[in-house]
Amino acid sequence: MTQHQVILLEFVRARIEATGVSPSYVEMGDALGLRSRSAVFKIVKALIRDGHLRSNRGRSRGLSLPGVNLRAVATQAMIVELERRGVRL
Repeated sequence: MTQHQVILLEFVRARIEATGVSPSYVEMGDALGLRSRSAVFKIVKALIRDGHLRSNRGRSRGLSLPGVNLRAVATQAMIVELERRGVRL
């Protein structure tokens, strides 16, 4: 993995675990110090290809972590987000 991939994966993992939703491409770019969303997209695409991230196409902020069950993490932000999405706990 490249240095950008490692940094981005850790950033996405921390954001999902803290809030229950993945960061936007702008937020990911800011975390990497990149202004180009296409550069961020290429890094995300490589992480998806290698199985480190999963893409939920057609969903805003649709990245998830393979093998992570967010229902097992009881944070208030995650509960609010799941309720907003209509998921029953």
